[in-house]
Amino acid sequence: MCVRVFAFALDVSRSLSMPIGVLHNLRMNIISLPVGRGGGGGGGGGGGGNNLEFDEPSDAAGMGANKVMSSRTKLAFFDSQCSKILDNLYLGSNTVAANRELLRQHQVSHVLNCAGVICPEHFPHELQYKTLHLTDGKSEDISCIYYEVLDFFEQSYRSNGTVFVHCQQGVSRSSSMVILYLMYRENLDYETAFQRVRAARGVTKPNTGFMCQLMEWRKRVTMPVTKTRLYRICPYAKPDPRTIAMKITSNVGAHGLDPRGCFVAQTADKLFLWRGARAALLLYQMAKVYIARLQKYESASSVVVEEEQGSESAAFWQAIGGEGPVSEVPAYNRDFDLLQVPNGPFLRSYPDWTCVTDFDRSMLQTDRAFILQDHMILFVWLGRQFVADHATSILASTNTNSNPTATPATSTDVATAATTTTTTTTTTTPAEEGGALSTVPATAAAAATRLLLDGIDLATLANTIKKMWMDSTTEAPPAETNAPPILEGEESAEFWRSFERREDPSLLMVPSA
Repeated sequence: MCVRVFAFALDVSRSLSMPIGVLHNLRMNIISLPVGRGGGGGGGGGGGGNNLEFDEPSDAAGMGANKVMSSRTKLAFFDSQCSKILDNLYLGSNTVAANRELLRQHQVSHVLNCAGVICPEHFPHELQYKTLHLTDGKSEDISCIYYEVLDFFEQSYRSNGTVFVHCQQGVSRSSSMVILYLMYRENLDYETAFQRVRAARGVTKPNTGFMCQLMEWRKRVTMPVTKTRLYRICPYAKPDPRTIAMKITSNVGAHGLDPRGCFVAQTADKLFLWRGARAALLLYQMAKVYIARLQKYESASSVVVEEEQGSESAAFWQAIGGEGPVSEVPAYNRDFDLLQVPNGPFLRSYPDWTCVTDFDRSMLQTDRAFILQDHMILFVWLGRQFVADHATSILASTNTNSNPTATPATSTDVATAATTTTTTTTTTTPAEEGGALSTVPATAAAAATRLLLDGIDLATLANTIKKMWMDSTTEAPPAETNAPPILEGEESAEFWRSFERREDPSLLMVPSA
């Protein structure tokens, strides 16, 4: 059986141009697997036996760098180790993640939890978290959230933060994300990055599925685009529908499109953003975010063309292989089902937060403020008289208690920041460092994101009001987003689009303009 499995591994290695050192490690791991034993949840690709050999760092507490240990002994030793990868990057287990004093010793400010399915956020009010609900299975798709993870690293380092990355045991899921970051930051191949991480943490062992995905990503970002790549924008997984991912699809063509979704087609000289007739606002906004990420992390083209279903250009059809009918794709149903709760839109008034589903524009009085909730997006509408009368006191009372803007960014943070008027064709520049807003035309962004009014910081005011509502409700909030301020008289087209879907509150999908 080992011979057959290794023959398959050899085929995989050839297709991915796998380095011989990685292939040798894979072969050794397969041969050492105990027959009939299942793999442990945190053991990565190494199975669940007691005879696996892990490398150990040279300073491993006097145990001796060349000493062979059982996997249980190794895991027990490293379980309490906060392994230093870089000056501002550490890797470890859930045990370390729950040790506040140890995190404080290493000046950790940000935590990437790669196992949200079993590991909680231990100190959510003290540290900034990004939680991924990954399972440690070879079929788990981690490549679709690589840029969500890289953004988190980049955001933390821009604020001079230190990141601790963990899963259950610090073996497979979390080590894969650390390897990804080293591959990106230092332009390394998989083998070199893997050896760097394993030298610091001897139990590092991504499962073979994660390993192959990292190699394939390296191949994708270092080779020119010769064939159109088609990505669909969708929720990552059932435990975490708020994390929106960009999944590459092999169905390049009209048959791979779906009127419920948004898709990005990448060619050598263009990026096409295709918006289905019934695509949710959130997906459209996140498609623009992922375009910025492709520009930043893959040096994708700065030319972006937006396409609406039913009015596509000839260039778009040529890029994906020809024009054809577009219909719902049954294979995508599971992803779209994740977008069904909560419905909307709902309008909530400050300060009693009464929820109204039957409303019209006459309710938007100048001396009031409202939260408009549409699916997982929040808008905070501010009347001009309300700002003049109440903003100073609201901000003053909140600042004495907490910092309302300390909530860590999520994928929907960037999406709401990118809210703008709908356009048919937009040409952008490559994303600046951390700048999803580079995908928004300057005039539209200015109209949608006014920051000051008579010296009042509207963004902080909007986030304060949003936080006051979230603190007062027992409902699960739609998302921990930084809500964009919508000032009376300067409402964006996307705000009105969400506002005026009240005629059918059960309708989730946003109709085409």
